[in-house]
Amino acid sequence: MAVKYKSVVTTAGQARIAAAMQGGTQVDIKTMVVGDGNGQPTTPSSSQTTLVHEVYRKAVNSVKVDKTHKNWLVTEVIIPASAGGFWMRELGLLAGDGTLLAVCNMAETYKPALEEGSGRTQTLRMVIAVSGSEAIALTLDDSLVFATEEYVNQQVAARNVVDEIYPVGIVTWFAQNKNPNTLFPNTTWNSIGENKTIRLAKADGSDVFTSGGADAVSLSVANLPAHGHTFSGNTSTFDYGSKTTSNYDYGTKSTNSTGAHSHSISGKHGSYVGPNNYVMDGARGGDYSVNTSTTGEHLHTVAIGAHVHTVAIGAHTHTVSGTTANTGSGTAMDITNSFIKLMGWYRSA
Repeated sequence: MAVKYKSVVTTAGQARIAAAMQGGTQVDIKTMVVGDGNGQPTTPSSSQTTLVHEVYRKAVNSVKVDKTHKNWLVTEVIIPASAGGFWMRELGLLAGDGTLLAVCNMAETYKPALEEGSGRTQTLRMVIAVSGSEAIALTLDDSLVFATEEYVNQQVAARNVVDEIYPVGIVTWFAQNKNPNTLFPNTTWNSIGENKTIRLAKADGSDVFTSGGADAVSLSVANLPAHGHTFSGNTSTFDYGSKTTSNYDYGTKSTNSTGAHSHSISGKHGSYVGPNNYVMDGARGGDYSVNTSTTGEHLHTVAIGAHVHTVAIGAHTHTVSGTTANTGSGTAMDITNSFIKLMGWYRSA
């Protein structure tokens, strides 16, 4: 089958590359131009200085030497989804001064505009063969570079992304039963444990992975502030009225025998003389003293008889004070904060 699609270096491009190789300089590739061939397929020619009909141009995204063919230069451009509304049948590469260095044809493809209800990001790649790739400048404007999916995949494959995202020592959390040893082969992870609350370590990391604390505590007397309990009160006021002792007959009681005795009587003679002009011994108004006769030992009998006594109690109160009895059981109390549980792992190797 005859080759339908190819790329050629233009006459101007060949001259630029030859001069660069001879003079030790480089040819810069800056822009890729896209044409629609005026609605017709095209055949690239080295004599071309422009495309048949240019419809779009953009700074190149990538210029690199093919891994297999060292004299092949692969130039790439990415057309964003926002650009479109034209057919693509021809491509060209321009130097920094606008000289057409190479041209190629391609299978016709329509690049839709977003306004048409469809859009896509289009990657165009053009390969040219040169006698010496060192004569082509491979430097690009980084602000104009887009990463293709192939490029990203190559870069990811060349790097250990897991090590960059999850370096040794990192902690990660799962809201499901996941094991990072399985998720990330060639890495080693250890479980943080169960039923723990995270507390930040010292800034120097000297106490990392130390543990302590509890979900419940029991208070002792030493945990309480010094204190005491006092109480006082009064009984209610109540009038008990008057109370009467029981009626009891104590009978007749005798005094004890005190022995023989007399009684002495003293005084003054009266100042009044009766009708008989009687005056006791001594002059009127004078002192006198007489003694009763001694009657000897004797008793007196006293009849006590049945009787009662009435005692008035009256309204009154009583004041009460003291110390309360011990109480409490020392049961531990829960001090757990409101929480949500996750599975935690840390990478150790």
